[in-house]
Amino acid sequence: MERKSTCQQLIIAPRHCTKRINSIFLAGLLFLLLPFGLWAQGDDPSEVFLNAYLSAQQGQKLEHENRFKTALAKYRFAGSLIEELRKSHPDWQPAIVEYRGRKISEGILRIQERMSRQNDLAADAKRLPEIVPSLPETEGTWSEPGPEAVAPQGAETITQGSSDAAIKEATKKLRGKVDQLQGALEKSRSDLETA
Repeated sequence: MERKSTCQQLIIAPRHCTKRINSIFLAGLLFLLLPFGLWAQGDDPSEVFLNAYLSAQQGQKLEHENRFKTALAKYRFAGSLIEELRKSHPDWQPAIVEYRGRKISEGILRIQERMSRQNDLAADAKRLPEIVPSLPETEGTWSEPGPEAVAPQGAETITQGSSDAAIKEATKKLRGKVDQLQGALEKSRSDLETA
């Protein structure tokens, strides 16, 4: 059978052809109007401010979860949105924009400080002396370990600029080691008495 041309199909089935043309026209219209709608929405200062606010809130949540790198990225993105808002719409709610920008800046500085402190703690932990376990030579009462129980550090010294948190953490670790040594000493005494 012979294939009908498009014109013949239009004459025979105008209703079907009209639906097809309407759907193509509608798709073309949406294609043309969609970028305008997105552009108008992206230029709205309240939308930019809302995006900055939500990004800062996500950064704050990530900060509380100790995910500092991701939180810092969220805060920086929020800060860039606030700067964009200041430049493109300087007269839109200047007090609110200024306040949110200050809060975002404080968040960035706080996270940078915490990340720096965390890096300092890691560096200080690597420089702490190792405690060498040893059994006492006599059966006397337990006393504090002397300098012979500490491994030599060589030229390395702990800097005086260590933060209080680093000192507290190191003290906590040393107390734990001392408690372990004391437990080992008491066990050795009981084993000796049993023998």
